[in-house]
Amino acid sequence: MSKFSPKFNIIDLAVVILVIAVVVSNIYLFIRKNGVFTKVDYDITYTVAIENIDPEHVGNIRIGDTLRDRNSAFPLGNITSVKIRDDSRGISTMEITVNAQAERHNGVLYVNGVQIYVGQQIDIRVPDLVCKGRCTLVTFN
Repeated sequence: MSKFSPKFNIIDLAVVILVIAVVVSNIYLFIRKNGVFTKVDYDITYTVAIENIDPEHVGNIRIGDTLRDRNSAFPLGNITSVKIRDDSRGISTMEITVNAQAERHNGVLYVNGVQIYVGQQIDIRVPDLVCKGRCTLVTFN
């Protein structure tokens, strides 16, 4: 009767070293203070301009409303100011100021997964209106 005795070779050693390296790198990345999944929160205020809005819809956006993403319905912040400008044709432009909590990833601010930067088009909804706006200003509080 022969006994099978496993042999330890160079490939086994390489696999053990690889597993140890993966475990150590994961511990380093996930436990350190500024790890890959650490969220850095910022209080921001941003302004969204909604152009060519029909005057009958101007009252549908109010201070205190929660601005939401049109597609996901995730909140994008609370409306703190609404300014309205009318042109000679009777078309209104609204400037909505919003306070929000943002995360920064690779230098870009996100509010609930929506990029927030000057020039960015944002599809928005409030309780009584769905429309598109463009971010015109972002400041850190």
